[in-house]
Amino acid sequence: MRKIIFNIISVSLILLHSINTFSQLEIWTVGSAKTINKGTLEVSLFRPARYGITKTLEVSAQPFIFPVFPNAQIKKNWYDKDFSIASVHGINYPSLFLNLI
Repeated sequence: MRKIIFNIISVSLILLHSINTFSQLEIWTVGSAKTINKGTLEVSLFRPARYGITKTLEVSAQPFIFPVFPNAQIKKNWYDKDFSIASVHGINYPSLFLNLI
């Protein structure tokens, strides 16, 4: 009985460790100074669509509300060694949306 419990715990710990290892492979770039890779396109329903122009430059826009609320952002990563420094610049044109209200 002890051997069965020990085996179950051992397998569970190995599986949990592998899940944690694989989760660290994907870098979260939304809300951080990191940019997405060159040529990568990400499209989401609730977040802006993003495209990596270079390793340090990405553009984004909200595609589903773009017809009534045109918007665009550029994120530039200036320094990416031990820590990252980036700036985000954007433009919004809400007058089409305000005309609908």
